[in-house]
Amino acid sequence: MKNKKIIIYIVAAVLVLGLGIFVGIKISKSVEDKENDGNIKLADNSVNDADTAVKSDNNTSNSSNTNKTDADANGIDDNTEVKASDIGQPIMPGNKNTDETISAGDNDSSSLGNDGDSKSDTSKNSGSEDNTGSKNEDNSGKSSDAGSTGTTSGDNSGIGNNNTGSVNDNDGNSSKNDDSAVNGNDKSETGKVDTGSDNNSNDTGSGDSDNAKDINNNTGNNDNDSNNNTDIGSGNNAGNSGSGNSGTGNSDAGNSETGSGNSDSGNSDDGTINKPQEVIIAKPVSVINTGNLTEKGNGYEGTKGTGKYNYGEALQKSLLFYELQRSGKLPEKVRCNWRGDSGLSDGKDNGLDLTGGWYDAGDNVKFNLPMSYTSSMLGWSIIEDAKAYEESGQLSYALGNIKWANDYFIKCHPEDEVYYYQVGDGNQDHSYWGAAETVEYRMSRPSYKVTKSSPGSAVCGETAASLAICSIVYKNIDKSYSDLCLKHAKSLYKFARDTKSDAGYTAANGFYNSWSGFYDELAWSGAWLYCATGDETYITNAEADYKNAGHDYDWAMCWDDVHIGAAVMLAKITEKDTYKNDVEQHLDWWSKVSSNHITYSPKGLAWLDSWGSLRYATTTSFIALSYVESGLCPSSKEKAYTDFAESQANYALGSSGRSYVVGFGENAPKNPHHRTAQGSYCDNMNEPNPARHTLYGALVGGPDANDGYNDVVSDYNKNEVACDYNAGFTGLLAKMYKKYHGQTLKDFGAVEKVNTDEFYVQGGINVDGTDFIEIKALICNVSAWPARGGEKLEYRYYVDLSEVYKAGGSASDIAVTTNYMAAGKSAGLKAWDEDNHIYYLSVDFSDSVIYPGGQSQYKKEIQVRLRNPNGTWDNSNDPSFKGMTKGGDSLLTGSALYENGQLIFGSEPAKGKNAGKTVVSGGGSSSGNGNNSGSGNSGSGSGNNGSGSGNNSGTGNGSSTVEVIGTAKNESVSVSVEYDNTSSSSSSISGRVNIVNNSDGTIALKDLKILFYFTNEDGKQLSFDCYHTCINGASGSYTQLNGCSGTFSETKGKNADTVCEITYSDTNTLGVGDTLACNFAIHHTDWS
Repeated sequence: MKNKKIIIYIVAAVLVLGLGIFVGIKISKSVEDKENDGNIKLADNSVNDADTAVKSDNNTSNSSNTNKTDADANGIDDNTEVKASDIGQPIMPGNKNTDETISAGDNDSSSLGNDGDSKSDTSKNSGSEDNTGSKNEDNSGKSSDAGSTGTTSGDNSGIGNNNTGSVNDNDGNSSKNDDSAVNGNDKSETGKVDTGSDNNSNDTGSGDSDNAKDINNNTGNNDNDSNNNTDIGSGNNAGNSGSGNSGTGNSDAGNSETGSGNSDSGNSDDGTINKPQEVIIAKPVSVINTGNLTEKGNGYEGTKGTGKYNYGEALQKSLLFYELQRSGKLPEKVRCNWRGDSGLSDGKDNGLDLTGGWYDAGDNVKFNLPMSYTSSMLGWSIIEDAKAYEESGQLSYALGNIKWANDYFIKCHPEDEVYYYQVGDGNQDHSYWGAAETVEYRMSRPSYKVTKSSPGSAVCGETAASLAICSIVYKNIDKSYSDLCLKHAKSLYKFARDTKSDAGYTAANGFYNSWSGFYDELAWSGAWLYCATGDETYITNAEADYKNAGHDYDWAMCWDDVHIGAAVMLAKITEKDTYKNDVEQHLDWWSKVSSNHITYSPKGLAWLDSWGSLRYATTTSFIALSYVESGLCPSSKEKAYTDFAESQANYALGSSGRSYVVGFGENAPKNPHHRTAQGSYCDNMNEPNPARHTLYGALVGGPDANDGYNDVVSDYNKNEVACDYNAGFTGLLAKMYKKYHGQTLKDFGAVEKVNTDEFYVQGGINVDGTDFIEIKALICNVSAWPARGGEKLEYRYYVDLSEVYKAGGSASDIAVTTNYMAAGKSAGLKAWDEDNHIYYLSVDFSDSVIYPGGQSQYKKEIQVRLRNPNGTWDNSNDPSFKGMTKGGDSLLTGSALYENGQLIFGSEPAKGKNAGKTVVSGGGSSSGNGNNSGSGNSGSGSGNNGSGSGNNSGTGNGSSTVEVIGTAKNESVSVSVEYDNTSSSSSSISGRVNIVNNSDGTIALKDLKILFYFTNEDGKQLSFDCYHTCINGASGSYTQLNGCSGTFSETKGKNADTVCEITYSDTNTLGVGDTLACNFAIHHTDWS
């Protein structure tokens, strides 16, 4: 097709844009009223006890004090056996060792009052996944979204030198709601919508969707019809005269293209021995080193339990979850085969190495406020129940988990008054539904910091607590590392307390706002720093800060509000009634000791809020048992608190009739809201279904107040997971194990069998004739073990040229031309077994990235023609022709796909003489590139032969993909059109129309028409496909649509002879600010 002219026409307005592009839509609108509804720098991270300033020139955190080798995944030497007795214990008034007391030195003991930052906002933000809107006063949601990271094998679960963490998208706003009726309290969580990119709105459909038409920018050819329309398509006509079949190269003129290509070439014996070929077939294989681990394990070991559930296995799997959340460079040995390295460029935007840590939830952001809360809780649990971890065989994994996080925090703290608290843009991240390993192909990951002039006391205080706790845990295991953690803890605490402000903590807004303020974190970290140092200044500060913190008894210990944890620690340290009374008032409300108590579901869940209901109940249960064990709890309340805690643990594990822990117990969740575990390759949370991976140990958000729960990936309210969800839950399981024991699985890991082709090729015969074949092949990457971009991919199509040689020709006679190349370039024809005349077409993708991250990202289409200009061709004897059909889309198992030279899909014949020798180099383009002058075997173009702006400079190795975008708007709507490519030879036009409702009312889809103008040219048959259409709500919602159709009719105009009318039968409406996305294709019988 030489000049396809395309117009999108809006009758509502005549719009002539500066680009000379007219875009329009005819709208009959039914309008409905819508309610508004320190400064010192240091060359390394070595510890100097006399110097508490934190200094670092490069922030690599790779000193021997910070990280061990990659094989040291547990945070301890492989040959070192760590016992419970090795775990450090907090300094208390009764056990203070003055020789080990470290002076606070850097503490600010001046003003302990409120520095003007009164706690005006007491609402709680529980972070709702993919919340992209503004803060809502009644918004308290927390759906967390966690992209997984890899894990370690055997005893390996900790950190290596290349520790890199990442965070998940717990991104809702948890806030107080004065009208909360369910619990009678004043808090509730209502999250924002996680669009999760399940709409695939940026991608074209399957099959030929990558074959977009050549949209010729005829900007100089203004149409002077009644509407003064300017063509969107049909400029740059220049190059089309140089495309393939009309050029001076190997013309196909006179060759019939209607036959199957299987003409009998008389393959009688010409003296060549055509021996039977041995065929080598690719088989799926894991690329991750997991040793002998499996997800089923190899039987059980350990002490049999006496409780209602196997708390040993539950604890084992809960700890594994944190390995699945890891970001960065993973250890060499891991306990998972579907997690890989990710986030390896984190921090580079600021010249730092900020790799490491955990992804927050089901997303791929690293939020340090919930992450540091999580590691604090896990460290607290290790201190209290080290023996339980040791007896269950999980101590090394627990140690590795907290070290992985705290190593990352050290990297985030390059100097005294600088702390990087987030990596990744929450809104941008949540617009993409893909595995953690693919994120950097799709987007940059900015890092955000707080400084003295733009501080963040809450996140710095919480991180100080985590590092102080880690320093206690590692005190007797690795003294230098313990000292390093303490040094950073003291510096961060001083920074937080000196500034007493969260003014600079802004990037997490809408995801993890610090609703409770910062005094609770200051009290919490001060208590733990006292326990790490014995310095009385810290406890004095902690008590003062506790007075300024909120004391809401009817909420829960969580990532935002840690005042109850501070109260427990202050009660243990001081034994003062003030703190004991606060703890007991809180636990009385949760455990029904008080007549005014929390709501209980019919099946026994203490239900606080819709966002993460189970994390609140299980964390409070950990607090209850810790307090009971402290010796401070009145004997009259011990049983009530204990019964409450055990009932909530059992509810999470299955007492309601189902488990809420992925991979554990009866009727466990299978589809958590988690990008990496779901395993999508096409940026769609609903494809594939069900999830491809089991996110072992993850505690989902949980049911509603009536025990209602749906195991669907889109329900981020109830079915998302998060690091902070498992934090208190893991501690609770350790206490349940301590009392009831339970066995663990031997040789267990999240190691799955790979039963599918992660890379494959599909396609068929594009067109063939008596002397040629043109192959259409889609190179597909749906990898998930782990997800990854293909490295140095090569596609091969093996041919048997016996008939060519019999006719007196040779392989060097074959002409190789490319028609359409979405990626890759032809590397020509190469020998494979010259004695038997076996050769192969090679297409090299070394310069392209095909990755599982969207429709147009995971598959790339190529169209390549092999032609014998001497007229003899037979497909039937070609090894790769097996299974190919005309216009087909089947798996091309006779072809072969290689990665780094290794066969990963398809089959290859036995290798023979001179394998790999190039016989025919490269391959010219048989079609123009938009701006085209053709080269190679394709002839030469004529240059500027149209009225468009085409500058002719074509390429020989295939057509480049050119995207043309037209935009227009009026008072009612704005429209943009995106085309996938501008190849003039493809027999389809494909792209996406985006329509934004700018009006103040809704638009009924059934009243909307899109008129798409183009040239049919020869009156041949047309067909319309809508690959995907949806509404992307202004609030972040997503609605998939049905009932989109297109009909064709003739029209008159200088630049169009045909119009496609696209309409909807769907009853949905386009709300104010919403965007309608329509991925479409118009197919023609032959536009070649």
